Amino acid sequence: MQTKPCVLIIDDENEIIEIVSFILKRHGMDVVAASDGIEALKLLNSQKFSGVVSDLLMPNMDGLQLLKIVRGNGNTTPFIFLSGHANDLHEHSMINYGAYELIHKPEIEKVPDALKKLFISDKEVENLPDDFLDILHDCKKIA
Repeated sequence: MQTKPCVLIIDDENEIIEIVSFILKRHGMDVVAASDGIEALKLLNSQKFSGVVSDLLMPNMDGLQLLKIVRGNGNTTPFIFLSGHANDLHEHSMINYGAYELIHKPEIEKVPDALKKLFISDKEVENLPDDFLDILHDCKKIA
């Protein structure tokens, strides 16, 4: 039996949490919510999530600070940022710390598709043979 993906949504705006939760639940996902990075960090340390949808700018601990701490702890949970205030510097930092995608807040409807692509690519990586890197290395020698 396949379990539903569980997504952590982090935003300091309750309305955004409610809208994103509603959309993701309609797409068959379970949702847990946090209102800032500190609350989210506690949740990430206590349970496993299929993915994280995080606001960038929040009080107490913003999304980028959270991502840095999470990656520093060795947690590879995929992150998607949802922001209305991201600039090129933010986007560059997000990519450097392994964020999967940035979605601008007016385009909230893009979140489910981004998560589904993320889950498919993760599943594809899981299903690669153990010796995939050796095979890839051998192919590069031939080419």
